[in-house]
Amino acid sequence: MSSYQLDFNPDVLPIFLAVADSQKISAAAKAVHLSQPAVTARIRNLERQLGVPLLTRSTLGVRLTSAGRVFYERAKKIYGLMDEAAFEAQKSRSPKGKLILSASTTIASHILPAIFSKFKQRNPGLSFVLHVGNTEEVLEEVKQGTVALGLVEGHGRASAVALKPFLEDQIVLAGPASSPFRPRKAKDLFQCPLLAREPGSGTRSVVERSLRKAGFPIRRFSYAAELGSTEAIKSAVSSGLGFAFMSRWAIQNELELRQLAIFPLSDIKIKRLFYWVVPSGGMPDIYSEFFYFARKNIPVFPN
Repeated sequence: MSSYQLDFNPDVLPIFLAVADSQKISAAAKAVHLSQPAVTARIRNLERQLGVPLLTRSTLGVRLTSAGRVFYERAKKIYGLMDEAAFEAQKSRSPKGKLILSASTTIASHILPAIFSKFKQRNPGLSFVLHVGNTEEVLEEVKQGTVALGLVEGHGRASAVALKPFLEDQIVLAGPASSPFRPRKAKDLFQCPLLAREPGSGTRSVVERSLRKAGFPIRRFSYAAELGSTEAIKSAVSSGLGFAFMSRWAIQNELELRQLAIFPLSDIKIKRLFYWVVPSGGMPDIYSEFFYFARKNIPVFPN
């Protein structure tokens, strides 16, 4: 075995590969975010260390010499092995097990799946368990320690847990797209059948609170029906059973298919925040990682 050792910086490999692949110093410089003189200097230094020319240069660009082609093939393998080693090292530290969360219906159905998918790509060893309930049920699960992290709709305060803002939502009055009746003010709600979620629902609480602030006599109002899920309400509304206040996040498909329409009320606008529910004693590391990841990957509010 030869005792000869070549002392060169492996950081030059991606530079050399970029030059060989593009056959132009200028294109390679852009690809590796260096100046053209810097790229030229590093390639020449590599050639001096090897003692052989790797490139022939002309006004048309650069080409590999016979020695350059040999070095190129080996460099590709080395760089590929470096990538593979980094990937395997990261995969070996990827946490394994279950991430168990609890979320209210709108968030569970329309917000979390996309975030789960992205987080799973970074942590392939993880699986997810999602408990779905109304806001009060989610709060109770976090308080009791059944789950280490939750997401709820519309609450600004709760005992024994910390609530942290996550995402803005807009509640709109939705009705059948073909409805001949078009409510325009809150008082028009007396003239149309209104559907609602069950008591304890975050959406219902926010709507009723907003109506009271707008002076709507909620005590004299009765709902035509109460249904236990957003999907049930959407089906009932699109079937012509009545109108309902729903999250814009929840009705995008139905709006695009023209099954539902939004009926803006001129005297009331209802906005709310989705909140993280965090145990007062904090949460395990993997939940903290998911918490910060989700905050950096907030979905775009629908148009």
